[in-house]
Amino acid sequence: MLQLAKDGSIADNDLEIYTKHLKILSEDSKVHFEDLQKMHVPDLIITPFDFIVQNADINTQLHDELIEMCVDLSAEWLFKCKNLHDYWYNVNIATKYPKFCAAIEPFLPEFLSSYVVEAVFSHANTILKKHRKPSELGRAS
Repeated sequence: MLQLAKDGSIADNDLEIYTKHLKILSEDSKVHFEDLQKMHVPDLIITPFDFIVQNADINTQLHDELIEMCVDLSAEWLFKCKNLHDYWYNVNIATKYPKFCAAIEPFLPEFLSSYVVEAVFSHANTILKKHRKPSELGRAS
């Protein structure tokens, strides 16, 4: 890593070691997060503003809050500006739609965990691709 800091390059041997570690980490995460991969997160949590409210299989109180949220332009704008975790834990959203937020809360920690893992892998992959020589891109896969 010292060489990377000095001249912006990574030795071939180091790159190979990093790649092997990332592949092992990827395989380990598949085992450890298998339950998250199999978990079904309702669409109305992931895309509440694209969801057809009439098709929602939820109780009347949640249904009413979902309708209110779907026509709330400030809530929709906030949804576009924040990640799912930050949106659903936002004080304004939790205050306006407390029953709905409480109902979806069990899904959020799992989503956050998988989101963080995916973000880390994506960032690591970007770093590795950025510092590879063009001739190595096809070879290291």
